Amino acid sequence: MKKNYLTGAGIISAFILVAMFVTVFFIKSPLLFLFPVITVDPITNSSVDGNNNLVMTGKTNLGGTSTIQSYVYPVHGSLSPENGTEKPISNNDVWIVGDSDGWDIWKGTINLTPLEPGEYRILFKTIRFDVEHKKLVESDPVTTFRFTLGNDSCTGDCIRKKEVVQVPYIRINPVRKNQKEMEISGITSLAPGTPLAWRMAERKGKDNASPVLYEGNCTTVPGIEGVNRWMFQPGISVNGTGPYRITVSGERKARNDQMEKVSGSLESGSPGDGIAAGPRTETIPGFVNNTSDLLTIDAIPEMRTDEVHVISGTTSLPPGEVLCVEISPPNLEFTLNFTFNPKEKTQGGILSGEAGCIGVEKGNGKENLWAFNMQTYSLLPGRYEVHVSNSGFDHELLREIPGTASCSGEFTVREGSG
Repeated sequence: MKKNYLTGAGIISAFILVAMFVTVFFIKSPLLFLFPVITVDPITNSSVDGNNNLVMTGKTNLGGTSTIQSYVYPVHGSLSPENGTEKPISNNDVWIVGDSDGWDIWKGTINLTPLEPGEYRILFKTIRFDVEHKKLVESDPVTTFRFTLGNDSCTGDCIRKKEVVQVPYIRINPVRKNQKEMEISGITSLAPGTPLAWRMAERKGKDNASPVLYEGNCTTVPGIEGVNRWMFQPGISVNGTGPYRITVSGERKARNDQMEKVSGSLESGSPGDGIAAGPRTETIPGFVNNTSDLLTIDAIPEMRTDEVHVISGTTSLPPGEVLCVEISPPNLEFTLNFTFNPKEKTQGGILSGEAGCIGVEKGNGKENLWAFNMQTYSLLPGRYEVHVSNSGFDHELLREIPGTASCSGEFTVREGSG
């Protein structure tokens, strides 16, 4: 008879658990908000995208103002993240991207490129600042799941890395007008030492029957974060005749061992203006009154959602100087959720934007370099501004400390793959 009582109690307990599950997940009940919940959609090999990122999605009741991060741990032996004997090999961003039937929809990525084949465990935690806004405080794990990263021959319940195919580019920067002699510069994915051919053709018009043509060669030089550089001087003044069409081209060996041509072009400004200067050295209104140090942003491409990019530039600031990078819609509407992670450089959310801190690195020429790794998984389609400065933050007074250099630029994010 005792066994029957225990069996009956077990059945009753099971019914209670099922009822709680139905109440929380399928019924609009106050119980939904009594404890944090994060669900994770099934992970398959199709969850790995062309950037070699594992794209995760799910639902949560934490709300759009919560900051969520995922932590990746290898699974082996007796080590466990709960007892503090294991350190995460990466922590990653999670963004609230919408809502459905009373739940917030989240999205996050894990870069699989540095991971070796094996079994991994992902923990989700919330993070917040303490009452003095000086220290980040992590919660206990809200939820966890495992996945197996296999090699090319793995079968069954595993995911595999994908080969990332980079689209080669040559980009031409707007020309700065505060120069005695015109200098044309830009960036490229082509390897250092690659020869480039450049051409500046003055555009023909009714007042310009004999347009001028300038041609020459230059060579790519090393940059940082895979962004290499090039520069040439055509030997004319910035305020000379014009406008011009500038073309720079080179070659690289394609995957089939055939030589592939890569080129970039830029149309100059209106006649009489020479080549128009872009917003590369503009001071942000109300942010820094006098820009005493040089800080520029290289040409920014149009982007699409779910992509990985590097925004780069040059500066006269010394190596090691910390720069703050902010990416946001032009009007920065408050319906968006913003998160910030200076250690991992990038983070974003419902606030369609990113922010982070990076260090200036020594360049090969007279100017030093900076580069900001960003991804558009958290960005909604639309127009964005990028602001870069060496401003600081006073944690005691909770206010911004103006820097000595700033610049801004704009770019567009479009929907889906091109």
